[in-house]
Amino acid sequence: MRKPGPFAAAAVAFAFFLQGCVGLHQVEIPEPDLRDALQVRGVVLREEGGSKLVEFSEVHASRWTNDELVISGVLHAPGEAEDGQESTQSFPIGEIERVVVRQVDGNRTSVVIGGLIMGVVVVATFLITGKSQDGVPIG
Repeated sequence: MRKPGPFAAAAVAFAFFLQGCVGLHQVEIPEPDLRDALQVRGVVLREEGGSKLVEFSEVHASRWTNDELVISGVLHAPGEAEDGQESTQSFPIGEIERVVVRQVDGNRTSVVIGGLIMGVVVVATFLITGKSQDGVPIG
């Protein structure tokens, strides 16, 4: 069996770094024609004296209707790290203050891509010049 080459390792590392570019954000309820494009992870509900966050650790499906948002997935009790329970919950649109969604974070993405470009430049410089310090060959 062949060992994975440097390109396979680079692809895995790149995928790992890109995962860091995605974060959870709270957004206003979008217009109806934009709702299906969201990767919904939970909601912030309006309550007397504050608000309540309901966040799913894993979402299997979400469906918007005119009156409500229905989310099916794994829901953890607050403060518990153990396995969550499969749950399907309906949230009336009127009670939703904000929606928790997964989105690409532009700042993180810029840092990751900039770091990758700098890493490639440094490696290419060493390979082209053949040395890392004066008089010290690479390899």
